[in-house]
Amino acid sequence: MKPPSAAPREPLAAAMTSWQKVWIGLCMAYPAVALVSIAATNILLSLIVLGWLLQGAKFPSSARILIGTSALYLAWTLMAVAFSPYSSNWSAWLEERSTFLALIPGLALGSKAEWARKSFRYVSILLVLLAVYAAYQYFFGWDLLRGRPLVFLLHRYHATGLQDLHLTFAGIIGLAMPVAAAIYSHQGFKSSLIALSGVLAVISSMARTIMLGLIGCGVLFLLFGSRKLRMAGLVLLLALLILPNAIFTASGERMRRGLGVSEEATLEQQGDPTRIHLWNSAITIIRHYPLLGVGEGNWRAAFEQFKDPYKDYSTTAGAHNDFLDAAVENGIIGGAVLVFLCVYILFYIARSAWRAWGDDRDVMLGFLAAFLIILFGGMFQGYQTDAENALLLWFLVGVSMQLARPQAEQAK
Repeated sequence: MKPPSAAPREPLAAAMTSWQKVWIGLCMAYPAVALVSIAATNILLSLIVLGWLLQGAKFPSSARILIGTSALYLAWTLMAVAFSPYSSNWSAWLEERSTFLALIPGLALGSKAEWARKSFRYVSILLVLLAVYAAYQYFFGWDLLRGRPLVFLLHRYHATGLQDLHLTFAGIIGLAMPVAAAIYSHQGFKSSLIALSGVLAVISSMARTIMLGLIGCGVLFLLFGSRKLRMAGLVLLLALLILPNAIFTASGERMRRGLGVSEEATLEQQGDPTRIHLWNSAITIIRHYPLLGVGEGNWRAAFEQFKDPYKDYSTTAGAHNDFLDAAVENGIIGGAVLVFLCVYILFYIARSAWRAWGDDRDVMLGFLAAFLIILFGGMFQGYQTDAENALLLWFLVGVSMQLARPQAEQAK
């Protein structure tokens, strides 16, 4: 029995067995579950992978470069763990790299556009509800799920949504919102409401890089989207301009301090020198271990040995850059493979968006915006090393690469 992901728009997709329909249903539920709970996502992903194996464990031929490069990256990172100069953290490697399995439900769902649209109906509803909850957290500072207060800053609170960290929450919204808004671009009001909800949630989290990434998303929609998607882009940009300055003023002030343009903060409160020292420390580690790096989960040990002599680190949890993190743990070659993989994905989706028209172009623009947001955010934070974000990221990669296939084939 062949899996439903074998090829898009083939007769098999219309003649699925009851078992295949259940399996596709699990894949459809995946993105909504990813917004709610990492534990539930891992359980769901395990069931999806098991079903895929029982159906024959085949990848579509259109994804051979994606799968081949991903396999090369996984093999290299595994070798980095095996030959680590510190400790071989096999469990950490499995936890981090198993997120690539999310490609499987993504490739399956992307094999038929209607499946993807149905899946994101639930995501769009969740985005509105999460925005309301995030605004509550921002003003009242209480995590209802965990029964604890949130981090207080500038007289307001970091919203975390259903996640445990505000950055994780912002990253998930930054990935999901552009895709959901673009998929429903034919319904102008709904698309705009989704865009507004995404902005509201991210502003409530006070995650600066994702806020900046949303500006790029709005510009992308305005320049290349359909008339209704341009409306969503305009709503997105206006919300980012008005809300941080009129209602969510703590978020606006935090952004201005990060950019070094605040009129209220002192010179010492402007910017964040910690990142510069973290990046310098990461480069020093790479110089000492250029080939295979230090292996998964050994940042702290290497950092303590090679860190910049700086006394006021606000955090030392990582290099605060996805690509430096990859090079530290897996060497220059491992980092280069990850860069190639990201560039290939962006090129493939951007080319598909350029060659498509109407709703198809809008959808591909949504995926392109989501990837650009998370890659930009990853220049200043560790989004790809956050399992919750990675589980959604690689799912979206799978969906978009499959949806992009018809446009790529028509252009040949």
